[in-house]
Parts: sequence; structure tokens; C-alpha cells
Amino acid sequence: MLQILQTVDPAIRPAAVTALATALSAFFGFGGVIISIFAQGRLSRRSIAENERRKLKAAMYEESLLITRSMSDAAIELSNHLSIMLMQIRQALQAAADGQSYNLPAARFPDISARYAAFADAAIKLILLIEGRVIVDQRLLVFRSAFSSVLHDTRELMYFRLVEHLLPNLPVDNPQGGTFPYQLPSLQQAETIAVLVVKFGDALGDAVAYGDDLLIELQNALLGDLFKSKLPSRKPLDPSRRAIVLDKHRELEQWFRTETSWGKHASDVTLLTIESFSNQPRK
Repeated sequence: MLQILQTVDPAIRPAAVTALATALSAFFGFGGVIISIFAQGRLSRRSIAENERRKLKAAMYEESLLITRSMSDAAIELSNHLSIMLMQIRQALQAAADGQSYNLPAARFPDISARYAAFADAAIKLILLIEGRVIVDQRLLVFRSAFSSVLHDTRELMYFRLVEHLLPNLPVDNPQGGTFPYQLPSLQQAETIAVLVVKFGDALGDAVAYGDDLLIELQNALLGDLFKSKLPSRKPLDPSRRAIVLDKHRELEQWFRTETSWGKHASDVTLLTIESFSNQPRK
């Protein structure tokens, strides 16, 4: 560049230097603008992507909240219905023992079964929701085990134990009006029903508690970075009950797999399946 300037007529050399400086300034200034535009474009795209991620996270949490609340509401409604049923049976037995008239229990087994079906349907939807949110955090799968365990316990109680004692001891509506002839359960039968209702209520309570745990962990996973805070995990008053915390997912998964009725049943089914395939003749 200097060699070129040296060849220029000395009379116009100052003007040439000024023109060259202006051109170089314009060139680098334009280049800086271009670089700035590209940098701002990258920042804008990142900002847009981050905003979309935040919207997605918020939407995911709202969907989770709706399904979890639906399951919890169904569990609480069923638990309250069974508690009222038990109270009415006890009141009728006490009145009969005192030689007084009594009202028939208002509960009917088909209605109890329908309420349980609503709870089970909501719990299954929640399990499917969890499986669809694994991309957020694979540790969320521990909640699948938790709700699967609850479903196993409540199904066993509902369809294999409660049905045996409730069907013959609850009034049955007559399609022609009123009810078919009804006899109150014995005191021993009523106590058996009471034990089963308490166990059922405990399992439904676990479902509600696990639902609360899920919402806490989802808020921390989906919204914690937005609000720069973290919710504390639930602390059960009963030491025999477990709170589901993602930081303890391995320990909890092991517990569900080895210590619960669902986990033991799943292990037995797996072993039987492996055995059945191993006994098949090879082609």
C-alpha cells in the first residue's frame, strides 16, 4: 500500500492518503456493522428459542397439574365415599343393637366400582404423562413405579378383597323401586370391612402424596431455572411412608422393585416369562 502511495504525484499524495483512509474506515465500519448484525441475529435466535423453551416448560407443567389434580380428586372422593359407607354401616349396626330403626347404608357397590374406575383411569393417564416427560429428566420414571405400585395395591383390594365383603353386605337397588331385602353385616364382617377400607384409604393417600411429590419435582425441573428457586421435598410424618424425591430415585426405585407387592409381583411375572421362553423348543 505504501509503495503505491509513493508512486502517486506528490502534489495529490495528501488527497490520496485522505481518500484511502476514508475508504478503509468505511470498509471496516461496514464490516463491523455486518458482524454486529450477525451477532445480534444469533442472540435474537437464542432468545426466541429460550422463550419457546420456557413456554413449552410452562405448558408441560400446566398439563401435568391438570392430570395430577384429576387423579388426586378422584382418590379423595373415593376415600371419602368409603369412609362415609363404613360410618353408615356402624351407625346402622349400633341402632339395630339398641332395638331402634335405622337407615340403610347409601353406598352401592356399582357406584363404588365406578368411582374406583375413575381413579384408576386418572392414575393410568398420569403414568402415560410421566413416560411422555422422560426427556425432561429420566429420573421421573421413579414416579411410574410409584403409581404402578398404588394401582396394584388398590386393584387387589378392590377386585379381590373388598368385592367379597361389600357385595353381600351392601343394599342392592330393585329396578322396580326400593331395594331388595337387606340384612346388616355381622360385627365381625363390619370389622373386616373396616380393616380393608383403612388399607384402601392408605393406598389412596399414597397416590395423593405421590401426586404432590410429582408436582414439586416438576416445578423444580421445569420452572426452577426461571424463578431461580427450588421447592423443598415433602416430609412424611409417618416414617413408614416414602416421599418421592428425584435425588433419591435409585434408592426409591430399588425399594419399589424389591419391597412392595407390585415390585415382587412384577419380578415373579418376569421370571415366569423368561422361564416360559427358555422352555420353548428351538427351531
